[in-house]
Amino acid sequence: MAEVKLNRLIKYRGIAGILLLVAALLLALAQISYDPFDLGLYQDPPNNPPHNFIGPFGAWSAMVLFHIWGVTAWILPVAILGFGILCLSMYPGRVLPKAGWILA
Repeated sequence: MAEVKLNRLIKYRGIAGILLLVAALLLALAQISYDPFDLGLYQDPPNNPPHNFIGPFGAWSAMVLFHIWGVTAWILPVAILGFGILCLSMYPGRVLPKAGWILA
């Protein structure tokens, strides 16, 4: 019974790890290619097509992160990447409490 539960936990942690790695990559690409003129807030009409690699969603997400956290928003993709790697590793302990420490 415990072995089945452990195998299920490893499977879910693997899926979560892969999703987190993809999210970190997309967020990093959105921040790298951020151009404020992709949004209608800064230029009318906005760039068509958007210069952001991820498109309008990437432009908006990068803008929101940069406005909330400024330059420290660059830490978020790195933290998500670290948490994704931690989920994919064979770390035997609980992973979720480590997320708070990674973000802190």
